[in-house]
Amino acid sequence: MTVVLFLLKLVGIVLLVLVGLVLLLSLTLLLVPVRYRIRGEAAQEFTACSARIRVSWLFHLIHFQLVLEKKELESSLRICGIPIGLGGEAEEGADAPGRRKKKKKRKTERKKKKDRRQRREKRVPAEEARSQPSAAEPQERVPAEVQTAGSEAPSSSEPEAASASENNKKRRRDRPSFSDKIRRIFGMIRKKWETLKEMVRRIGRRLHALWEQAGSVKAFLSRIREEIHREENRRALKAVLREIKYLIRHMGPKKISMQLTFGTIDPALTGKLVGLISTLPFFYRSQVQVIPDFSSEFFYLKGPFEIKGHARGVHAVLSALRLILDKNIRGILQRYRNS
Repeated sequence: MTVVLFLLKLVGIVLLVLVGLVLLLSLTLLLVPVRYRIRGEAAQEFTACSARIRVSWLFHLIHFQLVLEKKELESSLRICGIPIGLGGEAEEGADAPGRRKKKKKRKTERKKKKDRRQRREKRVPAEEARSQPSAAEPQERVPAEVQTAGSEAPSSSEPEAASASENNKKRRRDRPSFSDKIRRIFGMIRKKWETLKEMVRRIGRRLHALWEQAGSVKAFLSRIREEIHREENRRALKAVLREIKYLIRHMGPKKISMQLTFGTIDPALTGKLVGLISTLPFFYRSQVQVIPDFSSEFFYLKGPFEIKGHARGVHAVLSALRLILDKNIRGILQRYRNS
């Protein structure tokens, strides 16, 4: 009996520990914020722009970094300090310049090897051409005795001349006559006419299909108009916009600092943009400085910027639950599921 009670006690303790771990993990996922930071500098040319995005969770237990610098994109992921390969590394510190130097060194070595290989391939045919006697070089004088012996020997050019004459006769026989050329020209004209007629038929079929689709498009647009004017859909849209504002308020940036200088081709357009920016209260609440350049002859935007913030999972879960429990959204989903 005591053994059974001991086993039940042990099972209960294990279950309580598991439930506690699951509860702790759930609370950690919901309440511990995911922190993000975006830092960079805008330049007149896109190739000179740089940006660094960091995302971390639970005291950098999970750390992700994305770096854009000189049109090169690098990324790194660390879990418990262990790097996970993502096709690139983007780490700060003294090791990053060394890695870049090593990469450049490897690239230059590969290029040098390729150049050596190409030079070697070019050199081999040149040496072979030099070793062979050229046709322009004067031939050595042949003794007269050898020449007389060669003249007495039967000439090998006679069969070659006979075969050349036979080839010429075959070419004359195979050459098409004037009537064959006329037939070929008329055949080509007939083929072009058939392809042109087929093209016209295709265009007609395409226009007919577009005309039929126009009726379906009109029906689709009228259905969208009906859905927009439906009161239930309007209330559902208001609920979605309300939740989006809630998420932006709780997950949006908490600190923004910028010092941007911009200019356009037209000074009047630059003044209008400055007036539009001055009407936004967003820039007054943040450390944002916008300096217009009225004498610029081209459009540009440059300056450093930094954005920091955090997001908690509990806000996303609450927003999703509110949307699911909304009767208007549930009615729309039910209607589309039945249709």
